[in-house]
Amino acid sequence: MSIFHRLGAAFGRAKEQSQLDQEHQAVVDLLVLTVYADERVSQEEMEALARFDVEHQDWDGGDFSVTEYLGPSIAKVRAAVASPLEVDQFLAEAAAKITTPALREAVPGYCEAVAQADGQLSADELGVIARIRRALL
Repeated sequence: MSIFHRLGAAFGRAKEQSQLDQEHQAVVDLLVLTVYADERVSQEEMEALARFDVEHQDWDGGDFSVTEYLGPSIAKVRAAVASPLEVDQFLAEAAAKITTPALREAVPGYCEAVAQADGQLSADELGVIARIRRALL
C-alpha cells in the first residue's frame, strides 16, 4: 500500500472522528441546556452528567472527553440562556451537528433522564426537552 493510500485512510478516520467529536459535543451541550433550563442546577443533576460520562466512555477518543468538555459546554449554555433568541440558535446549531439517526432519537431520553435525576421534572425542563425533541425530528 502506498504512502498516499495510508495517509488517505488515516485522514478519513481523523475526519470521521472529528465529526463524531462534534456530534458528541452537541449531545453534551443539549444535556447541559436541559440541566440549566429551570435555572436550578442540583447536585443530583451534576452527578447524572458524570454518570452519563461513565456510561459513554466509548465516546472518549480522538480529542474528545465528556468530562473535559463539560466546562466549556456549561460556559456556552450560560451565555446562551441569557436570551431566548440565543437559546433558539444554540439549540438549532447543536441539533444540526447530531447526524446519526439513532443518536438523534436517543438524545431527548438522555435529557429527560438527566433532568429527572433530582426527583422532579420542572415545566421549564419539560419545555426544553420538547424543543430538543422537535429540533431533532
